[in-house]
Amino acid sequence: MRTLVALLAVLTLAGCGSTTREAVPSPTAPATTVEDSIEPQLSALCTQYNPTAEKINARIRAHLEAGALDDAADGFKEYLATAAKFDAEVAALDPPDDEAGALRRYRGANKRNRELMREFVGDLEAGDTSTASAIKEDVDRLQQARLDAALELGADECGG
Repeated sequence: MRTLVALLAVLTLAGCGSTTREAVPSPTAPATTVEDSIEPQLSALCTQYNPTAEKINARIRAHLEAGALDDAADGFKEYLATAAKFDAEVAALDPPDDEAGALRRYRGANKRNRELMREFVGDLEAGDTSTASAIKEDVDRLQQARLDAALELGADECGG
C-alpha cells in the first residue's frame, strides 16, 4: 500500500495543484503582452479546480491507506471526470502564437497523465497494485513537463 500512497502524491488532477516540484525556468521571456496572454484565464481555471482536486486526493489517499482498492478506483474515476472537465475548459482557450506551443505541451502532459490513470484504475479494479511502481517514473516525468509548460505560460497555480 505504501507504493500506492506514494503514487497518489504525483497523480494530481491533470494540470492542477500547487507547484511543489522544482521549476525549470523558461529560457526566454514570452513576447505576448499581458493583455493577450492566456495566463489569467488558465490561472483562474486552476484556482477553480484545485480545491476539488485536493478534496478528491484526500479521499483517494484515505481509501488507499485503508486498503479499499475499489473505493480508491472510484475516487480516481471521479478525478478523471473532473480532469476531463478541466481539460475541456483549457482546450477552449485561444492562446496567442507564442503561447500555443506551451499550451499544447501542457495539455499533452495532462492527456498522457489521464491515460496512465485510466490504466491504473483498471488495474486497481482487478486488484493488481503492481503497476503503481511501474508508472510512477512516467507520472513524475509528466508532472515536470506540465510544471515547465505552466511556468512558461506564467500560470504557477497550474504546475502541480
